[in-house]
Amino acid sequence: WGKAFLGIVRAFDAVIAPSNFLVDVFAKFDIKASSISNFIFVDKYIYRTRVPLRPVFLSNRILEPLYNIDCILRAFQIIQSKYADAKLIVAHEGFDRERLEKVAQDLELNNVEFFGLVPHERIAELYDSVDIYLNSPNLDCMPGSLIECFASGLPIVSTNAGGIPYIVGDGQTGLLTELNDHEAIAEKAMLLLESPDLAKQIIENGRREAEKYSWNHVREEWLNLYEKLSGQSAADHRGIPAAARIDV
Repeated sequence: WGKAFLGIVRAFDAVIAPSNFLVDVFAKFDIKASSISNFIFVDKYIYRTRVPLRPVFLSNRILEPLYNIDCILRAFQIIQSKYADAKLIVAHEGFDRERLEKVAQDLELNNVEFFGLVPHERIAELYDSVDIYLNSPNLDCMPGSLIECFASGLPIVSTNAGGIPYIVGDGQTGLLTELNDHEAIAEKAMLLLESPDLAKQIIENGRREAEKYSWNHVREEWLNLYEKLSGQSAADHRGIPAAARIDV
C-alpha cells in the first residue's frame, strides 16, 4: 500500500512489533516502534538437559522454498557420513514435500522421516523426542519454534536470517550460520554432539531466555503500554477489587 499505509501507521498512538528486528525495519521508514514479543506458555514444554546429545535432529518449518529445507537435508548427509545412526525428523507440511522427499532419496539419506503436520498439543512431545533443532530459512522474522526449543532444552543450529539473531545469541543460546551454508550447519551440529560442556551451557541459557517470553512477563509489558496510553498508572488500579478487574 506504499505511502498510504505508512501515513496510516504514523497516525497511531503506538506501533508495537513482536521483535526488535521489526522495530529496526520500521525505523528505516522513520516510524518509531516498540517491541513486545510473542509469548508461549513455558510450562507446557518438557524441559530436560540433553547431555550427552544423541544425533537425533528435528526440522519443524513449513515445507516451502522460503524455509530452505534442502539445506538441512544436505547438512544431514554430511552428519550421517560421520554418525551412521543419525536420525532426522522433518515435521510440518507444504507444497514442496514431494520434491523434498525426492531430494532425500537422491542424497541416499537413511533414517529420515517426514512426519507431516504435528498438532500443536503434541509439539512438546515432538521436541522431547529429539536432541538438536535444525533451522535454515533464507528469510524470517520471529519464529516461535525457537522459543519453544528454549523452553524444551532443545539446542538450536540455525541460519542468521532476518530476526533470528535478535532471538538467538550465537554461542550463548544457540549456534548460527550464514544463509544456505549446509556445511556450516553440519559443522555446528556436530560441534554440539562433540562438546557436552558447550551443549549444556546453551541448553541452560536457552531455558533462562525462554522466561522472557512467558505470558506473565509479556502480560506486564502489555499492561504497562495500556496504562501509558490511557494516562493511568498501575497505582490507579491498586484499589480496584479483583472481581472488578479485567486481566489481559
